[in-house]
Amino acid sequence: MKRLNTFFCMHNCLLLPIAMAIALPACETSKTPVGQTHSETSTNVASASANVPTPPVARPTVRIKAGASTALNDSQGTQWSADTGFDGGEVEDRPDLNVTGTPTPELYRSERYGMNSYSVKVPNGAYLLKLHFSEDFDGISSPDDRVFTYAIKDGSASGKTIKEVKNFSPWKAAGAQYKAYVDTVPVTVSSGELTITFTPQIENPQINAIEIVPN
Repeated sequence: MKRLNTFFCMHNCLLLPIAMAIALPACETSKTPVGQTHSETSTNVASASANVPTPPVARPTVRIKAGASTALNDSQGTQWSADTGFDGGEVEDRPDLNVTGTPTPELYRSERYGMNSYSVKVPNGAYLLKLHFSEDFDGISSPDDRVFTYAIKDGSASGKTIKEVKNFSPWKAAGAQYKAYVDTVPVTVSSGELTITFTPQIENPQINAIEIVPN
């Protein structure tokens, strides 16, 4: 009897590792859906990750008060940064000037004149560019006394021209001296930068403010 028990013990001890070896792969394969391999599962996970949309880049509104040394809060509650982004030019400030044709005459009481350009870094996308002008120099006596060309570029000053305005007179465009005129131009930026160039014809180019508003 002792020999028989010993035989059964040895027999069971030999069968136990074999049974475990058979059971282990069954447990592992249960982690993968029927009909799908591990490589297919990895591919599906990678595809799902690739399909996650990239969050859009924030496109803030840019407002520049030309000729201003400090930021300005206008009478409508809109904030304008101090003058920035210009290449060359001089500044004129007329704190008591009365400008018509606008609810914010204070926006036109300073200007930059004689500049070569303004450049602003912005994320790519569609914008409304607003250029604010007013003929406020008392040394100008007729609409033809100040004439210049300005061009809006996608990128630097050598970039693609979006719009060019030749023979521009702020007085003529507004219809009167000391009156506001705003040129609103839809633009699409693809180079991360927007530039406005100025070319003098008669007298110096001038500008009062610049807005870049996401569209």
